This record gives sequence, structure tokens and C-alpha cells, in this order.
Amino acid sequence: MLSRRAFQIALLGGVLTAPAAMAQNVDPTSNIVVFDIAGRDPWDSEGPTRTDDCVRRIWADAPPGVRAAAGRVRRVYSEWEPSDGDKQFIETTFPGVYLTWSFTRPTDPDGWNAALAAARAQLEEAMARRR
Repeated sequence: MLSRRAFQIALLGGVLTAPAAMAQNVDPTSNIVVFDIAGRDPWDSEGPTRTDDCVRRIWADAPPGVRAAAGRVRRVYSEWEPSDGDKQFIETTFPGVYLTWSFTRPTDPDGWNAALAAARAQLEEAMARRR
């Protein structure tokens, strides 16, 4: 079952419809990833935003029943743009999947602090509009 924050985050990426309640967590250092799987509830988890293999790690830690459904993944939503390596992993593991994200990954490693601050501000604003 999706956490309330995952619902809120996935809304930004156009993956889901609005839930009644939203969580108050706006910590962008934790990257929420949602896998929309045909025939079952979406599966979500989170990992460290700055890692280059965040999506791959999240998928590796998924329960066996979720990983067995890799061929039925229709959409992947990552709060942060996946790294080039994660994009390749997604294309290989889920061919033809629709991939979306809300926040652009900084091209310069020194850009993370500014990117995280901007994301936090956008999340706070989005949650304020929902209240």
C-alpha cells in the first residue's frame, strides 16, 4: 500500500489520483519511487536521493512477489530524475515503461544543496495548497 507521502509525490508525477489525506513529510533527501504494476496495487519505497543507483537498490529490495511482476510494470515514478545508470536499468528491466519524475537531478554534484532546498520549497507549497 502506498504511503500518504508517496501518493502526494506521485500526484506531482501524474501517476495517481488524489488521496483524502496527505503526509507532512517534505524531506527531499529521501527519494520516493512508485512502480505502477498492472493487475495489482502500485508498490512504492524510498532510497537515498543522491545515490546513482537509487532506483536499482529500491527494486532489489522489493518483495519477491513484486520483483516477479517486473514484466507488468507500466509506469515508474521517481521523485527525483534517475541517474543515467538508473535510466538504463529501468529501460532494461521494464522495457517500454513510462518514466516520470518531479525534480531534475543536478548535473554538478555541487548543485545538490540548492536542488534539495528548491524541492523542499515546492513540496511545502504543494502541501499547503492541499490543506
